[in-house]
Amino acid sequence: MMAKRNLALGLFVFITIILNGCGSKTEEGNKSDKVASYQTVGNFQSKDIQGNNIELSSFTEKLTLINFWATWCGPCVAETPDLVEVSTMMKERGVKFIGISGDTGPSAAEDVKEFAAKYKIPYTIVIDNDEQLQSVFGNVRAFPTTFLVNKQQQIVSQWIGLRPKEFFIAEIEKHLQ
Repeated sequence: MMAKRNLALGLFVFITIILNGCGSKTEEGNKSDKVASYQTVGNFQSKDIQGNNIELSSFTEKLTLINFWATWCGPCVAETPDLVEVSTMMKERGVKFIGISGDTGPSAAEDVKEFAAKYKIPYTIVIDNDEQLQSVFGNVRAFPTTFLVNKQQQIVSQWIGLRPKEFFIAEIEKHLQ
């Protein structure tokens, strides 16, 4: 009886994490997980995992999907193959993707590079180990958190937690028309 209860509790916790995403490692300073639609995002500058300088304004041809994730986040790992597939499908339509990793610590850069290679991620990956980029988007509180940004650098859609590729496609299509 106790084993069944523990199994049920474990299953509940697992499903909750999968559906809602992983909490960020630090909650300090996070005031809200909501960002108003059509809020303009400031132009951020950073370096990708190859050391190249990037800035958001160079990505806003049509739409840019920005996904905050981490290598240690189960839902993020589960979502990655779908993001890779959708980014490849949408490339011809001018949709850009940026993955912003919340990994921290001395091995963060290597962990993220290995993850990107393992999953053959074709889009730009940035490591936000000081959480400055998270604050640009309203203090991201959980991974994965994804934003869709239009060419005016306005957030047109956002969601927290794991989503299937059909969801990403539908959201992108809605804003390409």
